[in-house]
Amino acid sequence: MPRTGEPPKARPQDYADLFESDPRGALILEDLVARFGGNPYVRGGVEAARETDYRAGQLRVVSYILDQINRANGAEVSDDVEAR
Repeated sequence: MPRTGEPPKARPQDYADLFESDPRGALILEDLVARFGGNPYVRGGVEAARETDYRAGQLRVVSYILDQINRANGAEVSDDVEAR
């Protein structure tokens, strides 16, 4: 139970329940993966590098959601953003 004043923290099972068990969540996850789950690389100069970084940030959010679902299903996932 969180201490008073601390916001609740979502557990991996919460992600799995929302995005796998609820048909609306599954539809939303499918949409997020289609929109933001592709290769973030953009060929070119400085502006392309900025766009690549922007797309990589979007991809990281989708990857985090998928990592949480995988954790809930017992898969081992790297902890590179667990503490954030």
